[in-house]
Amino acid sequence: MTQPFRLLYVCTGNICRSPLAERLTRLELGRRLGPEAGLIEVTSAGTHGLTGWEMYAEAATVLTQAGGDPSGFLARLLASEHVTGADLILTATREHRAAVARLEPRAARWTFTIREFARLAAAVDAGDLPAGDPLIRLRAAVEEAAAGRGLVRAEHPADDDVPDPYGGPAEGYQESGRLIREATEPAVDLLVAAALPGPSKVPAASS
Repeated sequence: MTQPFRLLYVCTGNICRSPLAERLTRLELGRRLGPEAGLIEVTSAGTHGLTGWEMYAEAATVLTQAGGDPSGFLARLLASEHVTGADLILTATREHRAAVARLEPRAARWTFTIREFARLAAAVDAGDLPAGDPLIRLRAAVEEAAAGRGLVRAEHPADDDVPDPYGGPAEGYQESGRLIREATEPAVDLLVAAALPGPSKVPAASS
């Protein structure tokens, strides 16, 4: 079997934002790629991961409402091997992005906030990706997105962050979920385009 492309989501405790992003991404990749979804391995971890904890109830509710499944999830602490083994790292905030870079400086090249990568991914033309091996195409997609840094900027730096809803009202979890869903859609669009032979075969995103 071809080595999978490894996508890692990172937040603080790994019980709200990053598992929500992980499970939503898995859901959409499975829907759009079917058996080929195994080409992309999606996991998550936390900079202060509450190892062994289940997904926080309020975040799990948001996930379930979106059609995802929180069952079987257990939080873990971010470790250097998670970072070095990843092809793409998407973090909840700029602070988490910096924490990843401190853990493994060279990983800064393939680490973005979730919302930052959404903007960059939307600007990538999948037609510019090399033909052939999906893993090569997927890695090239990350490189193309990274090339847009400095060119495709947020209006305000804080627009790159997904606020932490932990301990707050239900509305905060709904808002974080909305931001994550909006950000993961263009990311998944790009990954699906890269995993398939060409952009003409990319299924439409779910509504």
